[in-house]
Amino acid sequence: MALARAWPDGRIKLALTRALLALRSELADLFTNGAYRPLEVVGPDRREIVAFARVRERDAVIVVTGRFFGRATQEGRRWPPSQAWNASVLAEGFSGIRTLLPAGKAMIGPRLAAAELFEVLPIAVLQAQHAPVKGERPKVRVSAAAK
Repeated sequence: MALARAWPDGRIKLALTRALLALRSELADLFTNGAYRPLEVVGPDRREIVAFARVRERDAVIVVTGRFFGRATQEGRRWPPSQAWNASVLAEGFSGIRTLLPAGKAMIGPRLAAAELFEVLPIAVLQAQHAPVKGERPKVRVSAAAK
């Protein structure tokens, strides 16, 4: 990706913001009304990754992003290579996983390697189907009006 090679000029931040806003608009119901479900991250670099899903009935969006970039970027001196994160996201109960950002890659769970998710950018947005795993209680979203 050309923008990743020129990351210090900030154009990648604008392009990412536009892409995320477009996805939020496209999947507005899921982002607005979907239940929040934190996803467990395992591995040596697990504290440097945040992962969660928005789930509504069987539809789901999974968001995985890096944080605390100092180690992965040599304190901001380089673009983080995908191999910088030695961790995996546990996506149990999700199937038909494919990337929306960056677009078009099928992923096989239930362990999603951060190095594979972050091949292009240190963020991934995935679309999936959700089926609760045995013993999982469905999370209910309570609207502000009901409180």
